[in-house]
Parts: sequence; structure tokens; C-alpha cells
Amino acid sequence: MNPPPLPQNPKRGRRIALWILVAFLVATGWFLSGVKIFTVAPPTPATLAMAAKADLQTYKVVLLSYRGGAGQFPTTAEGLDALVKRPASAPQNWQQRMERLKPDPWGRPYQYVRPNPATPNAPSSYDLFSLGPDGVVSGDDVR
Repeated sequence: MNPPPLPQNPKRGRRIALWILVAFLVATGWFLSGVKIFTVAPPTPATLAMAAKADLQTYKVVLLSYRGGAGQFPTTAEGLDALVKRPASAPQNWQQRMERLKPDPWGRPYQYVRPNPATPNAPSSYDLFSLGPDGVVSGDDVR
């Protein structure tokens, strides 16, 4: 034997639909008015320097890959462009290592010098760095 059906309250369904409609209209109003629910803080100098160091590590790995294929690091004249475009002096087995070069967090290209002026006699020395926030060679460069 089945129990008798429960009485249905037609107003209950309308109330739920009304609350859903109100919530949708409020959310749409916030979106259209540009109210920010979440704010993102601007990057600090420390976070920009950390991002530059992470980029430099990526470039170092790609440079090692380049040396593994080409037999040597790019020259200063070839620069990091040798990772993207075939240099005139590239060996026959040259391969593109990156799609494009990423600028540093301040919007400038990373600096590459080979050999490293600090260790010019080391066969695999190079200097790779960002000019930092001021854009000139100074104490705030990121290496």
C-alpha cells in the first residue's frame, strides 16, 4: 500500500525561482557596474625581481640546450636572438629553441654577454641579466 501523496505548495516553487532571479540580477548588476569583488595588488619590486630570476633560469636551461646542439653558446653579437632566429654563423644542425624572446618584468630585453667579463678565460662563460627597474647597468640589476 502506497502512502497518500503529500500536498504540493505552489507558492514554494515560485519563491525559490524569485530568489534565483534576484541573485542573478544582483550579480549581473555588479558585473555591469564594474564593482570589483576581488582586487589584485600591483606587483612589488620584490615580486618583479623574483619573476626576472625565474625567467633567467629558463633562459639558462635553453642556452644549455643550444650549446648541446650547436656545440657552443651564442656569441654576444648573436645574443639571445640565436635562440629564436638562425644566426648567419650558425652550424648546420642549428634548431630554433624558443618561439619568441620574453622581455623582463620591466618590459626591456634581457642582456646577454659572452664571454662573461668577470671570467673571460672560462670556455663556457656568459653573463645573462636584467637591467632591473632603472634600465641601466647598476646595483639593482637582476642576475
